[in-house]
Amino acid sequence: MVRMTADVDISKTDGDRVSEAENRARHGELQVREVMCLDDSRGANGDGKDLTYEKRLLEQEDLVLLSWRTDRSHRSQDHSMSERPMLHTIRLLTGGMAAFAVSTMVVGCVGGGVASIPNDGLAAAVGESVWRTLADPRPSALDGAVRVSVGQVELPESLSWGLGSSVSPALGFSDLVATGLLRRADIQFVERRRFGAAAELARRGALPSGSPQPGVSPGPEFILSVTWSSFGMADAYLDMRLANSETGVIEKSWREVTPSNAGPVGLARVVVGSLVEALAGMGRAPVWSDPVANAAPAEFRSAGVSGPGIVAYLEGLAAEERWDWEGARRGYQSALASDGGLFEAGVALPRTARLRLGGTLGGN
Repeated sequence: MVRMTADVDISKTDGDRVSEAENRARHGELQVREVMCLDDSRGANGDGKDLTYEKRLLEQEDLVLLSWRTDRSHRSQDHSMSERPMLHTIRLLTGGMAAFAVSTMVVGCVGGGVASIPNDGLAAAVGESVWRTLADPRPSALDGAVRVSVGQVELPESLSWGLGSSVSPALGFSDLVATGLLRRADIQFVERRRFGAAAELARRGALPSGSPQPGVSPGPEFILSVTWSSFGMADAYLDMRLANSETGVIEKSWREVTPSNAGPVGLARVVVGSLVEALAGMGRAPVWSDPVANAAPAEFRSAGVSGPGIVAYLEGLAAEERWDWEGARRGYQSALASDGGLFEAGVALPRTARLRLGGTLGGN
């Protein structure tokens, strides 16, 4: 059940309220947050920006704005009647797009528009307005961000992780790495596998109806390949190689030790984290502050996400692979509803929405 938490203390300064809200949001729990803030037309610093913090929370923490309530009669001791601020109550749901775990939902925006989610939100098809709500743009790459594609992924042949067979373990693992990269601004992820396949079909005039167009790809600078080897011992080995896409030369290789029973999410996250560390060692990683704690650890740590959440994610991926947009949406939203800590589903969902609305594979 979604539960209400206490209001943030409105006696605190704006900065304190923002910090408290951000800290509480980072827990990744499926909870409704009710945050109060003061606003006046001048702005606390005379710049009229008092109302920007809730937008910043939405962007940085991938929250969903549920409602916006204004008390125009509120007064502050520090303001005259003509300059009195307004008290706003903002209700936010944490855990990415976990809003769809709630039976009835209204997703609002600062500009006042709303999109209603039906009572059977996961099962029923949704309209264009909801798809547009879901289609958050991918992050813009920072200056100096390296363009990276995910290449070959090799896993033990008998590996299944007990997660069913909606997609192969290698494909599921590869996509978890891809979504871990796609959300970042310090690395520019370049889609290679699906883009290449679609470009070849388009060249032959055989691109199926309803498939996204390949579009234009910036092309990767490096291709990341991953091998996970387990030899029946307590430890397993995650070997990564970063190859120059033009010459094929391996420019960096490294190894991480993991438990032999490590799950796919924890492995994917350490691939991303150790890649960031490797690029930093090469002087190729611009400074970026990750808003999600432990999203990309440099050393393996258990992700602590649920099996049902991962299964739902893989079902969403299987649907996306065949361009079944509703199936993909249901899978990713179910993953978020099952486990708010699986932020990768909160990256894959807007990717699906962007493609559903006409985005190209090269741009997503």
